[in-house]
Amino acid sequence: MPLIVIEGCDGSGKTTTVKALQSTLTNAVFLREPGSTPLSEALRDAMKANDTSALARQLIMHGSRLEMVEHFNNFSDPNTLYVIDRYVPSTLVYGHVDGVHLTKLVALTKLFPVPIPYMTFILDPGWDVIQKRLARRLDSLEGDMYRLRSIHTMYRKLEAIGYFANSIVIENEVDPYIHINTILDITKPSGLTRFVK
Repeated sequence: MPLIVIEGCDGSGKTTTVKALQSTLTNAVFLREPGSTPLSEALRDAMKANDTSALARQLIMHGSRLEMVEHFNNFSDPNTLYVIDRYVPSTLVYGHVDGVHLTKLVALTKLFPVPIPYMTFILDPGWDVIQKRLARRLDSLEGDMYRLRSIHTMYRKLEAIGYFANSIVIENEVDPYIHINTILDITKPSGLTRFVK
């Protein structure tokens, strides 16, 4: 099951890295969470449009993820590389920062099991770089920046204590193509290089 995940808080370079991977890889399906199927996209839109509780958002996320996994047959095609922009780690990090106790989040993850990725890459160019990137994108930074700083910190804490399966943190301040080279170097032993154009 060739499945890799790109993770990180807003401003970490996920979108840029995924776009670069799209031009680098062949026979790859690029997915995002929540989303990637009609039902999951509808759940994403509903979640963004409505003021839902943190626990309700978690249940929506799990439902969306299950729909995506089933839609793509548990990522079982050995000739396809699946690349997901956000997956289980985001659920744990964002849910915990939004006030859901970590034990509840882990219990939900166990209740709704999904395939474990070959590797999860957590992008972290450092808080100063993230903050500069977000300053260009956000109109109002007061409440959002504190929350995003908490999200950034929580990714590092949970990764350090082993909450994410097969994960590695990639630290680079500027060039997303360094991310690509790191990702390709790390996945070489798995045979994933057969997907490189």
